[in-house]
Amino acid sequence: MRATWAWCLALQLGCGRIDFGARTSDARLAPTTADATTDSAAAGACGTTIALQDDFTATTAGPEWSHVSASDIVISQGGGTLVATFAATTAADESASYTQIMPIDFRGGCLTVKIVAVPDASVSAAYAFILMATGSVGVGFEPEVGTLAAMFYTDLSTATNVTVHAFDPVADELVRLRENGGTYFWETSADGVTFVPYGSASATGVDASSLGVWIGAATNTSTATNAGTASYGPLVVMTP
Repeated sequence: MRATWAWCLALQLGCGRIDFGARTSDARLAPTTADATTDSAAAGACGTTIALQDDFTATTAGPEWSHVSASDIVISQGGGTLVATFAATTAADESASYTQIMPIDFRGGCLTVKIVAVPDASVSAAYAFILMATGSVGVGFEPEVGTLAAMFYTDLSTATNVTVHAFDPVADELVRLRENGGTYFWETSADGVTFVPYGSASATGVDASSLGVWIGAATNTSTATNAGTASYGPLVVMTP
């Protein structure tokens, strides 16, 4: 039986992977002008208040974070990146993350993160995660095995992939999770100006009134060999 995210946060320990089920990769459809939204157009939905911001230039975690490394995954920051480094051989069910200590009201908010590097696509046991979560529920992105999944989960055994496509390190360099009126929107961008819809869902069962950022990397139920790193650039959460 796997530990819940709430248990991991409370004890400041890494935990096993939630079973998100099989992934199906397919080619990313080219966005059209009608598909795209800009920051200015989405400003009302994202809000104008900075609820959380970190450029990861310092070498130590800020007071807003619970900083958790695992035996075989070390997470650190500095020089503008947050890096989770896998050991040459990483045991199954390990997790390293930064977790936001105090949840926030994410209604009408946006989480935007730059993806610098993802675990080696040939190592299926390793994955990265960028979530707004609390307890055993959450929404977010999961890059793994050369794919980028937009997903949500309501407990350890009930998770849903909203969209899964091949990960494009250029088109998907920035990812944004946005909530508006009870609907979550997953978006990606190559330049931070134009964000392209990636997926959306309203019947998630995830209450946006109390969520916190979870960001890091992990292994599933298998050992990972030479998985490399998961790295992130600047992160910001905007709320009304």
